Amino acid sequence: MMGPSESTSSRMRAARRRLQPPRPPADTENQASVLRSLNAARHTPLTLVIAPAGFGKTTALAHWCEALAGQNVATAWYSVATPEQDPVAFLAMVSRSLARAGLDCPAETDVLGGMSAPALLDAVILALDRWRKPLVLIIDEYERVDCAPVAELVETIVENLPPDLHILISGRTKPRLPFATWRLQGLTRIIEAADLALSQEDVARALSIEADPAEVERLYTLTRGWPVAVQLYKLWRAQVGLEANTRNFTGKVEEVANYFAQRVFDTLSEECRGLLIELAILEEIEVAAADQVRAKTDSAPLLAEIERHLGPLLSRTDAADVVAYRLHPLLRSYAHAELEKQPTLFSAVRLAAAEWLWENQHYPESVRLYVQAGAQDRFLARLTGLQLIKLFLNYGNAELRLIVREVPQAVIDRSPRLRMMLCLIHFKEGLFAESRRLLAALRAETEDYRRDPDGDARSLEIEGNALELLFDTYMRGMPEQPEATCERTMELARDVPLVWAWCHNVMLVVFQFRGEMDAAEQELNAAAAVYESISMTSFASQHLEMHRILIALAKGVLHQAARIAGGLVRHPHQIPAGVKDPGLQTMGRLTLAIVDYYQNHRLGAADMVAFAIKQFGVGEAWSDHRAFAWPVMLDGAWRRHGLDEVIDQIESHRAQMRQRDVTASTALLDALEVGYLARSGKLDRAKARIVEAGLEQIAKGEVPAAGWHACEQSRLALGRVALIEENWPRLREIGETMVATGANLGRVAGEIHGHLLLALGHDRQGDGPSASVSLRSALRLALPEQWLMPFAQYGEALKPLLLRVPSTGLGGAEQVLVERIVGALQEEQKSADPNALSEREAEIVAHIAEGASNKLVARRLGISDNTVKFHLKKIYAKLGVSSRQAAVARVMEQHLL
Repeated sequence: MMGPSESTSSRMRAARRRLQPPRPPADTENQASVLRSLNAARHTPLTLVIAPAGFGKTTALAHWCEALAGQNVATAWYSVATPEQDPVAFLAMVSRSLARAGLDCPAETDVLGGMSAPALLDAVILALDRWRKPLVLIIDEYERVDCAPVAELVETIVENLPPDLHILISGRTKPRLPFATWRLQGLTRIIEAADLALSQEDVARALSIEADPAEVERLYTLTRGWPVAVQLYKLWRAQVGLEANTRNFTGKVEEVANYFAQRVFDTLSEECRGLLIELAILEEIEVAAADQVRAKTDSAPLLAEIERHLGPLLSRTDAADVVAYRLHPLLRSYAHAELEKQPTLFSAVRLAAAEWLWENQHYPESVRLYVQAGAQDRFLARLTGLQLIKLFLNYGNAELRLIVREVPQAVIDRSPRLRMMLCLIHFKEGLFAESRRLLAALRAETEDYRRDPDGDARSLEIEGNALELLFDTYMRGMPEQPEATCERTMELARDVPLVWAWCHNVMLVVFQFRGEMDAAEQELNAAAAVYESISMTSFASQHLEMHRILIALAKGVLHQAARIAGGLVRHPHQIPAGVKDPGLQTMGRLTLAIVDYYQNHRLGAADMVAFAIKQFGVGEAWSDHRAFAWPVMLDGAWRRHGLDEVIDQIESHRAQMRQRDVTASTALLDALEVGYLARSGKLDRAKARIVEAGLEQIAKGEVPAAGWHACEQSRLALGRVALIEENWPRLREIGETMVATGANLGRVAGEIHGHLLLALGHDRQGDGPSASVSLRSALRLALPEQWLMPFAQYGEALKPLLLRVPSTGLGGAEQVLVERIVGALQEEQKSADPNALSEREAEIVAHIAEGASNKLVARRLGISDNTVKFHLKKIYAKLGVSSRQAAVARVMEQHLL
């Protein structure tokens, strides 16, 4: 991992502090009236607290949190920071705050960093949907992130908020939200500065003296009840006594507050004033940071002295037993203005603060200060020592975006590493062609990444190779010479174990693509060992589970794939709190539906496969996900609607892949198209596509970039064509090749298909005994995992052979399997069951099984709440149930989820 462990790093401590309310002072004068306003506002979904700095917004909300705890109302707190203008960064903090309150949300940094904004938004809304108790989510200092992308997220969350849940947004300015419309609809209440201001009686109590009516009136007139101005006057008066006479002002309240801030500042010792001026660059002050920025060791006693002097104007919070201070914005603004009057000191502390922030992993904030200090060369030197892969895996794409956003374009243009960051950013955002183009240009410019203007060609070559491996594996299915590239990269990165894990992951995917599952398992175990050695076991080990599932599916070990998937879907509590990745649960649902279709040939399972692959998103599903999902989805479409619908779906998949310059699945789609043309009797079209797509070469394994799925589907399609043409030598060659390849590489489904093609060929030639031998071989292979789909796909052509197969020599379990297959073929000939769920109905049941409300289901599917209710009524009638829970239970009984 990076530097200090996540549990103790300054970065993690800072995030934790912002996820808990500050300790409020006990003597807030207008506390009771403000709490009444906040409690009254809870009856609407949203409260906006809008007032300038110094009106006690945060203090009032901290008091409210304490009061809500006494009422058994859960609270989630989130104090915003400027870098969280990025949608993923914002949603990640919202998710973490909700997880701290007890909701089932992702909370680990590496998990959150790997998620897209839509996936995170869906996870947050789903967690809120599932929560069944009162909850208040408080987002403080919202003005720091008030931009259109974040406002859109907030609007979506508010509009999908369940009953008993309340969001409060606090900030200095009115946010870019449709609060006027919401107010008319009764969805929001606004608390403004006038509601937070002190009354004249509050001012008298604040002074804690025998109230001099004239003094109180004069102060109230000057401050207009602005709490921070009253507090500053009180501190000043406590130091200088009755000499604290106010002077005449222009009438601007801000001028009064600034005057009082200066007076209070002047009452501090010279050392304390100097410390606050030097540290005005930092929003949050840890003692270690203060010492490093000031190049002194007396920060702790000075901060303690200032805390005694200023009281609540220097707030203090703890995280992991480390104290941090925050100076009130008004005083910090005054100190910052004083710092700017000393250019030499200003430049020095900016650079010192940038250094400390970088060393403690506050990268975007550090980059901003480096740039402001004109220290771009120092930043680039720092960047050279930072491992891009480690940064990406630890903090995700959002971190890269935040860093690059702070850097002038001229600096980006001359830095290979920043341009490499841009390549990875584009790739994760789905701009695959652009990312490859940028990386190719960078490779040419740096002579295969071996010429680095920043002086670290070794690291540049490691990272360039790593990105090429990633891009080519995802987009092409297999990089050129992956073994040689990985070997070279691992040799360069002898002391960087994470790069070794990266290369093992790449080779794992390469071997899966080739169909060499034993070698893939070896790479998986090697990657797992590296991750464990560097304590990256939570996030990494879960994602390796995806590959375990894909390997099990490829081998045809369906019970193992279903067991792993079931743990992800049905037993999510076994996943450590905060480490839950919605992508893993989507993978679990996808796998269970695929296994169900393989074993039961249910149309409802095909619907679930389509739903799960849609949840992955085009940019997140890898070629293996698609290669297992598409044949099931297309088979379901063919059974329901025929060839035209299959061709339409294939063209849709092709268009999506072309748009992203992804060629890894091209050959697979070609093979599937030929197979369905043959199944539909369109022999001329099928033969023409065989030539156009080069399926003969793919079937022979002469096109490594096609992958094993495409190779197997090509053989299957060619076998169907040979069967129609009664080309028995060709059919025998294909069938025997599929049997031998399946047996050698441990791929049961291909072996079953090979035996079935041979059985049908022998039967058509009148060789009943040989047909029975081949059919029995297929049945024996299918029995352990209860494969049904390969038999059902041959339809009526296989049924006579199954009925003639002698029961002698078949075990009881094999005979039962024959009966199941014949039953499935007979069912296929019947008209559609009027009580079967439609595609949309099955999709809705899958959503409610996840815990989604009608409103969330409607949002996901792009339909109205009333439409969801209409479908639910039909679902209840078809299933003979009367509730959402019963509908899910009934469908689960039928193995449709």
